[in-house]
Amino acid sequence: MNIKIFCFLSFAFIYSSLLSFSQVVNIEKKRTDNPKGGLQGNIDFSFSAIDNGNSILIGKNIIKLQYFKGKHLFLFFNDLSMSQVNNNKFQNDGYQHLRYNLNLDSSRITPEAFVQHQYNTIKKLERRYVGGIGPRIKIIEKDTFRMYFGPLSMYEHEELSNDSITDKFRLSCYLSFNWNFSKWFSLNNITYYQPNYADFSDFRLASESNLMIRISNKLFLKSLFEVTYDSKPPPGVKNMLFNFTNGVSWVF
Repeated sequence: MNIKIFCFLSFAFIYSSLLSFSQVVNIEKKRTDNPKGGLQGNIDFSFSAIDNGNSILIGKNIIKLQYFKGKHLFLFFNDLSMSQVNNNKFQNDGYQHLRYNLNLDSSRITPEAFVQHQYNTIKKLERRYVGGIGPRIKIIEKDTFRMYFGPLSMYEHEELSNDSITDKFRLSCYLSFNWNFSKWFSLNNITYYQPNYADFSDFRLASESNLMIRISNKLFLKSLFEVTYDSKPPPGVKNMLFNFTNGVSWVF
């Protein structure tokens, strides 16, 4: 591929992502809409530089597994990263996520349920356990473009580094799309809105855009842009954070 074309596409992707006001990091974008049954997945390695008040370098390893048989779809994700902050300190973050979908015949609505464990020392999150259930609604499903909407409810148990412990019920509402606009390029986005049922001024917004550029049948270049906003973050943590990552992905 011509290097000038690649640089132009990368710049256009960053610019369009910055223009769209967005939101939290999530699992929906990792789903593989592939009719082939059995086990599928991919392993990613990447390196990124972030400035959110600190100078941060991050190395990441992501494992995704999807198992589809009959009407049953199981998704499992494990995401781990190591961060160097201001050249003298390391931080860790990661999550494990399990999701189940029951695919009904000729239906635009798919029941789904999930559980997740998460930690993030940069955001002063010692651990967070969540579990939820709700419908996944098909809005558009074509060969090159798919869009889904999911109004789920979830329970959240959160423990912070200042020994604060909270339990909340939240709406976890998402809108996602996947656009395969050529053999070589694809773009997907997922946007979440997660208000506290007891106090709608306590909410999170998150958006993630993912551009994939095919190098070979199994190897891809990947550019990722994430923006998250928390209306009531832990003390000392900024409301809005962002992350831009370039890496490679091996898909099998």
